[in-house]
Amino acid sequence: MKIAKPLRVLISALLAGGTAGAVGGGLSSRIEALSAVAAVVAFVPAWFLWGGVVDHLDLWLRRRTRDAIWLLTREGQAWLSSTEGTAWSNRHDKTKRRIT
Repeated sequence: MKIAKPLRVLISALLAGGTAGAVGGGLSSRIEALSAVAAVVAFVPAWFLWGGVVDHLDLWLRRRTRDAIWLLTREGQAWLSSTEGTAWSNRHDKTKRRIT
């Protein structure tokens, strides 16, 4: 299972926008332009922060579901060579043979 790229970008944008809005609204000064500037300035770091969080969630989902892309990574290859990974691979192959 994985989170599709457009959905990852949308989630990051919504979270970053919410964070920037909270910063801008939290300032609620008499100078509305200052609140707007603070919200715009806060959006960029929030975008990178939430983007990293969403990417880590995606990696966790791939690792948890043994996604084929994850199995091609170094971590996935190391896991496949472990006893647990070998046992999973043997069970997975038997299941595939029964289906086809």
